[in-house]
Parts: sequence; structure tokens; C-alpha cells
Amino acid sequence: MNEKRSQHRDSIWQADLISLAALVIFVLAVFAIEAWVQPVFTQTSLVLTGITLALVPSVLWLAFFYRRDLLEPEPKSMVIQVFFLGGLLAAAIGVPIVENIFQVSDWLYANLWTRLLGGILVIGFTQEFLNMQQFDGLCIKLLNSMNL
Repeated sequence: MNEKRSQHRDSIWQADLISLAALVIFVLAVFAIEAWVQPVFTQTSLVLTGITLALVPSVLWLAFFYRRDLLEPEPKSMVIQVFFLGGLLAAAIGVPIVENIFQVSDWLYANLWTRLLGGILVIGFTQEFLNMQQFDGLCIKLLNSMNL
């Protein structure tokens, strides 16, 4: 029995490392492509690129955590509903906070350090604020009230 658990842990570790490596490779590839190609975006290509850049890491993280939660996984329909509700919260609350209150478009791209610190301290904290337990609870209560 212990040997089976050990093999299971080893396979999870291997899968975890592959997931994290895929995420790092994706991020490095995006930076390399952006630096090499220096794309000029139209409105449509910007939206499509933004959706891709948001979905690929989300899917990688979802696979990572779903694999870790093998004993009591959440229903896939609930995960998908919370994902879309989180996107709506980000659009309704997160974007206005970042754009209107912090006005990041005026200063975020000034240099590397403001990009790094602004990305972590303003955008990162705003995203984490939206992920707080109250919002998770709100999502679940809302979905339950809608009988979903």
C-alpha cells in the first residue's frame, strides 16, 4: 500500500513539475515573441491576444490544482461557472479600480521598475482582493440562489 502511495505521489510531482514548466515556458515564449516580433495590434487582434494570454495560464493552473484535488474534486460545472463569474467580477470591479482609481495607463509603462512594482502592488493586489473569501462566498451564494 505504501509503495502505491509513493508511486502516486511521484506521478503527481512529475505532473506538477510539467505543469509549472509549461507555465514558465509559456511566459518566456510570450516575452520572447513580443521582444522579437514587436507586434502592432489592431483592436480585434488585441482582444484575441488578451483572451489567449488570459486563458492559457488559467487552464494550466486549473489543470494543476484539479489534479492536486483528486480525492474531492469540485464539480466541473461549478468550476466553469465560478470561472466566468470571476471574469465578470474582474470586468465590473477590477478594471474600473485599476483604470479609474489607480489610473495605471498614465504611469505603469514608464519603465521596467514601475511596470514590475505596479504589476505586483496595484494589479496583483487588486486581483487578490477580488479573489478574497468574501467574493468566493458571494460567487457560491449567487450560484446557489440561481439554482446552478
